[in-house]
Amino acid sequence: MLCLGALCQVRHPTPCRNTLPAQPPAQAQPCRLCRPGRAGPAACGTAGPPGRAGTPGSAPAPRLGAGIERPRPPPPPRSPPGPPCAALTRTRRKAARAASASAAAGRDRGSDGSGGSAIARGSRGAPARRDSDAEAAAPPARCRWEPPAPPSGQGPAAPPPLWPPLPPVRPRRLPGGQAARGRHIRGGDGTAMAAAFKTVEPLEYYRRFLKENCRPDGRELGEFRTTTVNIGSITTADGSALVKLGNTTVICGIKAELAAPAVDSANKGYIVPNVELPSLCAERFRSGPPGEEAQAASQYIADVIENSQMIVKEDLCIANGKLAWVLYCDIICLDYDGNLLDASVFALLAALKNVQLPLVTINEETGLSEVNLKQKNPLIIRKHPVATSFAVFDDTLLIVDPTAEEEDLATGTVTIVTDEEGRLCSVHKPGGSPLTGAKLQDCITRAITRHKEVKKLIDKVIKSITPK
Repeated sequence: MLCLGALCQVRHPTPCRNTLPAQPPAQAQPCRLCRPGRAGPAACGTAGPPGRAGTPGSAPAPRLGAGIERPRPPPPPRSPPGPPCAALTRTRRKAARAASASAAAGRDRGSDGSGGSAIARGSRGAPARRDSDAEAAAPPARCRWEPPAPPSGQGPAAPPPLWPPLPPVRPRRLPGGQAARGRHIRGGDGTAMAAAFKTVEPLEYYRRFLKENCRPDGRELGEFRTTTVNIGSITTADGSALVKLGNTTVICGIKAELAAPAVDSANKGYIVPNVELPSLCAERFRSGPPGEEAQAASQYIADVIENSQMIVKEDLCIANGKLAWVLYCDIICLDYDGNLLDASVFALLAALKNVQLPLVTINEETGLSEVNLKQKNPLIIRKHPVATSFAVFDDTLLIVDPTAEEEDLATGTVTIVTDEEGRLCSVHKPGGSPLTGAKLQDCITRAITRHKEVKKLIDKVIKSITPK
C-alpha cells in the first residue's frame, strides 16, 4: 500500500508534511484535479488539518487510485461536419451542461466536509467533464464573430476583413481596346458569340444578314468582290494572266505548240483547256488525278470557248491539212474561295489577250516549217465572253459573286455568260432550286452590266502594258 506521502507526491511535486524527507520529490505532472492556482495537498483533499495527519481524529484517508482518472467510454459517433462557424450540436450542449452541473455538485459536497471523489458522474454513468473540459470542447471563438459593442452614438461595427484578401477583379480587354464589363464579362465579346453562332447555325446566321439586304462580309446582295488582274505574270508562257476575285486567286498560262490538224478538220487548230484544283488552294481538294469538280470546270470552259466563238479554230490553222497551232490553256487555282468559274473565264480571256504567236511558214522545197521568233503577231480574239455567277437562297433570293461558304449553304447556283454585244453565250445551272423567268431575266441583266465592268478593266490593263 502507498502511504499518504507517496500518494501526495505522485499527485503534485510540492512537498507537504506527509512527504517522507528521505525520498526526493518525484518528477510528476500535477493532478488533473488540481487547478494551477491551488497546487498543494489542500487541492487534492487528501491532507487533513495541519498537525492531525495520520491521527485517529483526522480526515479519512482516500482510497487507492481515488485521484487517478478512470478510462472513459468511447465517445458517441460524431455527426457530419457542418460549416466552420456552426453552433454547438445538441450532444455537445448536453455534455457541457452535464459537466457544469456535476462539477457544481462536487464542489458543494467538498465544501460540506463530507469528502468524496473529485470526479463527478453524469446521468448515464459516464464521467462528466469539468468546466475546463467543456470550454476546451467548445469551438474556438473566432468561428462565430460577434460585433463588439459600438460606442454611444455610432452604428454597428464592421466585420473583420477576409484573409487572405480576394484578388481584385480587372475588366477584360476586347480587340478594339474597350474594357468588357457587365454582360460582356459573362457572355464574352460579340465577335466570339457571333463565331459560335455561325458554327452552330450557319444557315440561320446568313439568313439574319440577308433579311437586312447585306452579307456577313459587308457587301450588298448585288455587289461583287474586289477584282484585280495582272497580265504577263509568267515569262516562260506565251500568254498569262493572274486574276484575283476577293480571296479566290486563279492563274492562267497558255503554251502554243505546232501539230498536224485532224483529218476530219484539216483547216482547224486546237484549244485544250485544263482546270486544276490542287490541294494547296483549299482543304476540300486532294492531291492526285483531277477530281469531279475540276473535270466539270474544264468541260465548262471548253463549252464557253465553243459557244461564244471567242477564238475561231480556223484562225489557228497554218497550212491546210499540214500544220496548225495547239493552245494549251492551263488554269490553276491558287486560292479557292468560291466563284471559280467567273475567275477562270476572266483569267482565260486576259491570258488570250496576252498571247503573241511567232510567224510560221512552210518551206515549199523541203516541206519543213520555219519559225521566225523575231516577228510575233497577237492572237485574234473575236468575242470577249464574261461569266457572272449567282447563288440562290431559299429558292427566291439571289446574290452575286458567292463565296465558298455561301455556295455550300445556297439551294442552287447559276452562271450566265454574255459577250460585249449583250448576246447570251451560255447558261450553266447544275441542278438546285428552279428559277422563274423573271429571276432569270434579272440575272441576264446583271450579267450584261458586269461584262462592261470587266471589259473596261481588261482594256485598261492591256493599254498599260502596250509599248508606245
